[in-house]
Amino acid sequence: MPVTPDPASSTRPPTLTLKMTRNLAVPGTFASCQLVVQSSVTNDFDTPGFSVPTPAQEWLKPGIDYAIYSAEYLPVPVLDLGESVEIPIVLKPELTTWLYSRPEVQMYWSLYELWFSLYAGGTVKLYAGSGATPCIEGDALVAPAAKGVPGWE
Repeated sequence: MPVTPDPASSTRPPTLTLKMTRNLAVPGTFASCQLVVQSSVTNDFDTPGFSVPTPAQEWLKPGIDYAIYSAEYLPVPVLDLGESVEIPIVLKPELTTWLYSRPEVQMYWSLYELWFSLYAGGTVKLYAGSGATPCIEGDALVAPAAKGVPGWE
């Protein structure tokens, strides 16, 4: 199923609900456990109607993973064996790549236009797993990003 940005994402960012279930085969308890949700996008930048600003072309290369949403670090509640919990997560666009490392590109596009040039037509990867303490078996979702949204024709 394609990943599609919310058309109202400037006021309502995309969200997901992550369901975690305590493994029956792992006894004991974890005093503290941290969930990390990370993401990236890989793009070949050949989506019709979209282009990378010329100043960004020297460092924004096809086939490289770029952060697309900010990483989230969340505490995991202590669960009994077999118990499940659903954790709502709000995905926030990762803009620091543009804001701090290459501010000169902003002379041509807004931060959101730059973010969308990374996203449109790319392949998005979402990963959930453990923080510093290995207490969660990680999993990933890989899906194609939309090639366009209303207003970006």
